[in-house]
Amino acid sequence: MHPAATIDGVWAASTKLYRVNIHGSVDGMKAGNNTLVQDSYIHDMSWFASDPNQGGGPTHNDGVQAFDGVSGVTLRHNTIDLSTTKDGNAALQDSASNTTVDNNWLDGGGCTLNFADHGHSLPGLVVTNTGSGGTRHSSARSC
Repeated sequence: MHPAATIDGVWAASTKLYRVNIHGSVDGMKAGNNTLVQDSYIHDMSWFASDPNQGGGPTHNDGVQAFDGVSGVTLRHNTIDLSTTKDGNAALQDSASNTTVDNNWLDGGGCTLNFADHGHSLPGLVVTNTGSGGTRHSSARSC
């Protein structure tokens, strides 16, 4: 009801989320260890010109974000759409190991899939039926 630059939709760890509808926050979800998101809709994130979490710059909107040190994130059969979010970063911003992205429709952001390895590999990264082969929209791209 009261969007703010510091509010994300869901912070989850060791959780299974099915059929959730997340919208109106800066990031749709911060995914922690052993998090499954399935059959869900993440969309219409809120953009702000000033975000204290970004040093006072604009928000850095992601549909789902998983940080370095996290393991076991699975996104299965979701729609994650940042195409209507002003200057959205990524449908998935991922630095986690053992991430599975399967059969999703991902759209929008400067990079639809943004994997950041922080100087080390991302073991167990699996992307299937998503991207150029399974994406149903032409703006999908990985960075």
